[in-house]
Amino acid sequence: MNCPKCGAVLEPSKAFCTKCGQRIFMSDGIRPPQANPRPEAALQTSSIGTTPAPAAKPTRVPVREPRTGKSPLGLVLIVMGLLLFGLVGAWGLLGRLPLLGDFPFPNLISGLSIKRIDEVIDLVPADADMVMIAAADPEATQLTQLQNLWSLFPASSRFTLSLSAWLDADCDAADTASVCWQNDIQPWIGAEFGLMYTLPEGETPANLGIIIQSKNMDQTKTFIDKLVTLEQAKATTDRYRDIEILVVEARVGGQPLPADPNSLAAAPAEGDASPIHTGYIAYAGKFFIVANDRNFLQACLDIYADPKSSPAFTATTGYKEIKQELPADRLARLFISPAAAEAITQSTGILPVLSFDPVSLLTGTQSESASRLYSLIGFALTSATDGLSLRGYSSYQPNLGAGFRNGASSFNPEMVSRAPATAAAYFEGGNLKTTISYALENQMYLDPEITAQLDALKAGLSAAPYLLSWDDTLMSWLNAPYAIVLLPGSEYPSLNLLLKVENMEQAQNSLNQIMQAGETALLARLALNPAYDLTQTGSLLSKQNLNGVEATVLSAPNFPAYLQLAYAQVGDLIIITTDADAINSFLAVEQGTEKSLLAQPDFSALYRSIPEDITGLVYLNREETMDILSSGYTILPLATDTTAAFDLPALETELAPCKALLGTTSREAGVEISQLHALIRE
Repeated sequence: MNCPKCGAVLEPSKAFCTKCGQRIFMSDGIRPPQANPRPEAALQTSSIGTTPAPAAKPTRVPVREPRTGKSPLGLVLIVMGLLLFGLVGAWGLLGRLPLLGDFPFPNLISGLSIKRIDEVIDLVPADADMVMIAAADPEATQLTQLQNLWSLFPASSRFTLSLSAWLDADCDAADTASVCWQNDIQPWIGAEFGLMYTLPEGETPANLGIIIQSKNMDQTKTFIDKLVTLEQAKATTDRYRDIEILVVEARVGGQPLPADPNSLAAAPAEGDASPIHTGYIAYAGKFFIVANDRNFLQACLDIYADPKSSPAFTATTGYKEIKQELPADRLARLFISPAAAEAITQSTGILPVLSFDPVSLLTGTQSESASRLYSLIGFALTSATDGLSLRGYSSYQPNLGAGFRNGASSFNPEMVSRAPATAAAYFEGGNLKTTISYALENQMYLDPEITAQLDALKAGLSAAPYLLSWDDTLMSWLNAPYAIVLLPGSEYPSLNLLLKVENMEQAQNSLNQIMQAGETALLARLALNPAYDLTQTGSLLSKQNLNGVEATVLSAPNFPAYLQLAYAQVGDLIIITTDADAINSFLAVEQGTEKSLLAQPDFSALYRSIPEDITGLVYLNREETMDILSSGYTILPLATDTTAAFDLPALETELAPCKALLGTTSREAGVEISQLHALIRE
């Protein structure tokens, strides 16, 4: 069978053409390989959380029995009974029906409603700002795989050893002086647990809660009683909605409480080391719920007792859309509102020196605008034998106006075979002009002031001395597939833009105008520097011959190589780079003297996991990236600051098992989906 794009003979074990990189789909009339012949060498979507389909059961052919002449009265009675049962059920669930009025047995339906709840997240109140649900079943294959991957990392291995010392410690069932995993926790902990959190508002503190499925609630209660004793706490029994509540008051570190139980609410006495904290525990059916706020706990119990009329987190805008996309084999789920993500980022000051903003990174917009774009952000974690898959879901606000564009078309990665195998990072998008246009339109939708700023920029470029037309010179020829490649160099890394343009002559004419405008701007900048004598400086533009390919280079005397700007035509590609020498690497791939990114084992393994409907693709090689970070210490002022520097060799050692990352984005039914696959090997 041949490739539908370049005609090369396809290898049966490949899901893409090894010559041009064309993905092979069912729509091409060619069946892709059903399984990787060496599953241990690749992280595949099909290997993440899938199980073999059960064998089909033999079909039994019904045999028509002879009619006996009996009356169909029995069948009529059954049908009538089913109709009556359905009517009563609808009456109870709705609470009221025309002509019949209110349902007379509300307590009965309330009891049935309790039995319908079978997931931890169903009990989380609507005002939760962040919810994490994780698997806890030690028999789960996915959890075992995650633990095996976890153990490969030095830091987690050290933590695991210390944890195992406790988990695997010999336990005495009669021991009342300590908590033992095997005797006190493992016998009752269920298959799932959840954490819920609400942000503080004004003087109202943050609320934190835990919900755990219990396999044996009596053993759970025994465990709590033991903790209360060990912590020298006070426990008072109460009830809410006929559900048992335990109010526990204790000091941090198990310090004794005051002798007078009535003084618990008072301030600590003189000499007391820590204040008294109060926690609330509820035993609701098979759910064990703990919270630091009684109202927060009671909101969970309201949902448990009456899920129809109690506001729950599962009713949050965007939750249903994200849930539909969640993989069935997820090990953990995390939901967070954009506003909460922004508040947490600002309050914790994550990497403040670098002004790092995870919301902007996730949504591609400024954090203060994230809440206007997205209603909910979710994550799901799954594992395979040699990697992890982290999927992010961003549900769009349903009331987005016409000024917002979220319909970027899908594309088929087609330039991976043109990038060198040594690439530290690779990003490919469908159409550069569309990407820029969407980004600008969305920013103008979110911030109308940007429109005036963009108009001022266009006017400045079109005036002397630049004379650049935004639409004709800058944007018209960018209507092309593109890729961005970060390459390590002998001294410095280079950033390279690859464009597969339709009109090569138009692209080169536009680039020549841009380079001339760049020379004008650079000369004006150099004129302000007394170290440069412009009377002795010739043209900053030059032509260089690189293995038979002419490159146009913009550079100033004594400027480092990483501050160059160059472009050249390589085959049907335009390559724009910060280092003219980098063009040689792309030429070598084109001429077959160097391997392409498709031949890189880690990338090739991850490439098979790419879904068909992606809108963007990004790849990160951990080893090459660490090399670039190391070289960055010589050129970045921030990196030479001893207060901001960190131990790169130690970081590289800790991250050594993570060989590469592959990320993709796509859009489905109002949800933006980001998938990140991590390849982990010893």
